[in-house]
Amino acid sequence: MNQKTIQTILFIFFLFSSNLVKSEEPKLKIVKVKEFNSYEEYERWKGKEPKKEQPRVKVDGDTIKFYNEKGKLIKEKRFKRKDKKEKEITKKLGDEKEFQYYYEEPKIISNANYILLVKTTVYYETQSRNYEIIDGNGNLLNTIKENGEVYFSPDGSYFLFFHKDGYDETGLIDFYDKKGKLINRQQVFDYKGTSDVVFSDNSQYVCISHVGFKEHETGSFKGGVALLDNKGNILWKKINENWNIKVIKQAGSNEKNIFLGGISPDNKVILLSSDEKIFGFSLSGELLWEQKGVFHAVKFSPDGTWFAAVSLLSSDRKKLLTTVQILKSFTGEVIRTIEIPCKSNFIFDLQNDGNNILLKIRNIESDSPQSTTTFLINRKGKIIRCSEVIKDIEQTDINVKLENGQLIILNKNGVSIYDIK
Repeated sequence: MNQKTIQTILFIFFLFSSNLVKSEEPKLKIVKVKEFNSYEEYERWKGKEPKKEQPRVKVDGDTIKFYNEKGKLIKEKRFKRKDKKEKEITKKLGDEKEFQYYYEEPKIISNANYILLVKTTVYYETQSRNYEIIDGNGNLLNTIKENGEVYFSPDGSYFLFFHKDGYDETGLIDFYDKKGKLINRQQVFDYKGTSDVVFSDNSQYVCISHVGFKEHETGSFKGGVALLDNKGNILWKKINENWNIKVIKQAGSNEKNIFLGGISPDNKVILLSSDEKIFGFSLSGELLWEQKGVFHAVKFSPDGTWFAAVSLLSSDRKKLLTTVQILKSFTGEVIRTIEIPCKSNFIFDLQNDGNNILLKIRNIESDSPQSTTTFLINRKGKIIRCSEVIKDIEQTDINVKLENGQLIILNKNGVSIYDIK
């Protein structure tokens, strides 16, 4: 082997190894720089006057309580809470095939100032749901007397209703305004299956994936994806045979049935996954790139030019291995891969401020089944387990966020700010 060949091999090895960052790399440093005794003090320091708004709606036990702007109680509404013991007793007393159990669950949509009361009836092998839409004063605006599932836009200006037959989505999708008025109904997909949805950050777009069930005769199934605007108009749709296509959701984005994740903040790239591949589509439906891999959560940078993607499996999907990849949004190019020194089977949170990534995962190697571990990673691949510096960061009453290149820790005792170096 001549000298030139050896140099070429060494150069290729250098390129490969520089792209894979392991935990032996120099660690990040986080240093406390400021502390506040309360969140109000912290807000004033930022130049904001803290709002002391009284919540207009509260759920207290089995009662929804409505208040006016001065905090005076103006109305109450009772609802039937889910009771597991009652459900089991009902099941034992009657014929199993005639089993029927009813309960109600209120969902407060604070940004739109209204309540969605979910009414569920569980039967022997299926269930049905219908809904009441109630305003912030306790007045009934509308009732949806059909079985389905509701998803809210991030700004609260509209919501989607996915029609169901039992547990199966039918492909018929309604768009309602925040007062429960129907503004559009479309048979987006012409086959039954399982649907997933993500919204753009500004609520202007909705991306829906819908995977059908295998046919007994052929063993094949349909898979499809569609992009719609905020009025329910279909901008484009793709359906293929045996296409297990799905939108990719942001970790922790399902609070109040609001799902974010796979649409970039500038609305230029849509991320989709299918089995062992990840796809980047343009807003017009053009395929921009595809990559091999399995992503369980994604988070774009604020400018949308790159994103962090987390996988909890090895490349052959045979063992748990937590990795974070940094990829370019428009090309799918992998800038860096970071191996996380912690095995996990669940992602609680994934944040990206453009310079740093915050990842909170379940630590299955811990003795405690509910143990969480929080890591901070920068774009160069430097990493730190936050508990090495902030001992109580994994407590349930701690709120952690990235803001302006700093780590902000909020708890009942106040707010602490850490520089990231």
